[in-house]
Amino acid sequence: MLAPIVPSTAFDKYAVQAFKFSALDYLLKLVEADELKAAIQKLSDKLYRTNINAQMEALLHNLKSSQDKPKRICVPVVSGIIFLKISDIIRCQSSSNYTTLYLTDQQQPLLVAKTLKEFEDMLVEYDFFRVHHSHLINLAYVKSYHKRDGGYITLTDNSEVEVSTRRKEELLKKLSAYSL
Repeated sequence: MLAPIVPSTAFDKYAVQAFKFSALDYLLKLVEADELKAAIQKLSDKLYRTNINAQMEALLHNLKSSQDKPKRICVPVVSGIIFLKISDIIRCQSSSNYTTLYLTDQQQPLLVAKTLKEFEDMLVEYDFFRVHHSHLINLAYVKSYHKRDGGYITLTDNSEVEVSTRRKEELLKKLSAYSL
């Protein structure tokens, strides 16, 4: 990118030529304070817009590149370590210092040597929500919410998960925002 320029000369005949070469502004000598102030403001605005555009381009690039690669996590199981796509996890259920993962493509749940809190910290930015002290769900797999019996969620694998009273309001906000 070329740096913006504001030429200054005693000859106004060079003004058109300066703009042809992408000058941001043009000042005739003897420069008046108001004209200099306006040129500096124009330069400041141009630099600000350029900076914002560069930041937006970087953000879009990062978002695009982050969408290109599937998000995966590694989980320790009894037989070793398994790498899972985050999008394959329907829900996580606490079992003391272990967590049971329920996945989209497996009939058998996985017992993992990590706490539910560790999974919550890892997955909350991927639209997972802790609905109960023992349950973390992937909002993408919510099929329905039911008010009866204190409130519970039905997931796409037809599992039903209780929603704690104190998390109900926040869950309903998340679900309404998630569906937009």
